[in-house]
Amino acid sequence: MKSSCDVNVFQHRRILGKLGRSLFFGFEPKKSPKGIGFIIYPGTLVDVTAYAPIAKFLAEKGYHVALATPPLSLASFDFDLADDIIKFGWKDDVKTWVVSGHSQGGAIACTYAKKRQGSKLKGVILLAAYAGDTTLLNGNLSETDYKVLSIYGSVDGIALYDKVVVVGATRLPQDAKFVKIEGGNHTQFSYAEGLQESGEKKDGVPTITLEAQQELICNNVLEFLSHF
Repeated sequence: MKSSCDVNVFQHRRILGKLGRSLFFGFEPKKSPKGIGFIIYPGTLVDVTAYAPIAKFLAEKGYHVALATPPLSLASFDFDLADDIIKFGWKDDVKTWVVSGHSQGGAIACTYAKKRQGSKLKGVILLAAYAGDTTLLNGNLSETDYKVLSIYGSVDGIALYDKVVVVGATRLPQDAKFVKIEGGNHTQFSYAEGLQESGEKKDGVPTITLEAQQELICNNVLEFLSHF
C-alpha cells in the first residue's frame, strides 16, 4: 500500500479531505503504462487492502489498477462504483478497462458489466466467483462480446465447482476461459483471514501456499490483460 519507484499508490475520496467517503485505492504505473485499467471489487466484508499484492504486481507491469472500496466492504452496497473509477482523471492514460471481483465481488462485477456494454469496458475476470442470474444480481453475460476469464480453486468450499464452472459457463460468453488452480481454495484469492466459513459452507484446506496461489492468479490475470 506504499508508493515505490515503479508505482504510485493513492486513495481517492468522493469529496476533498480525509473525511470524505473512500471510493478506491489507485495503483498507477510510473513507467511504460499500457493504457489498460483493471478494477477489483472485494469479496464480502474483505478489506480491499487484501488485494493490494495483486494490484501492485500488475501496476509494476504497466497496468492501472483500482481497488474499489464499497461501504463496509460490501460490493452490493454500490454496484456502480466502477463508474467513479473509470471517470476519475486518468486523462488518456487508460483507454480500455477490465472489471474483476472476488467471491460476491465477482457477481457484482458481472452485473456492472452487463449494464455497461458498449463502453470502455471490454473484459471481465472472475476470481472464485460466478455471474448471478437474479433480479438483483443479473450478470448474465452469455449474449455479450466481453472477453472473460474465470479462475477458481480446486478445493474451494465456498464458490463450488458446479456453481462456478458447470452453471457458471452458461452465463458467460462461449469463449470464456476457465483456469483451475490445483490445490487452491477460496480464502487464498486474497491476503485476508477469516474467510474459511460462509453461512453453512466451509472453505477447503489448500494444498498449496498462499504465495503460490497468488503467483498463479497474478500470472493468469497478466496473460489475460496482455491480449487487450
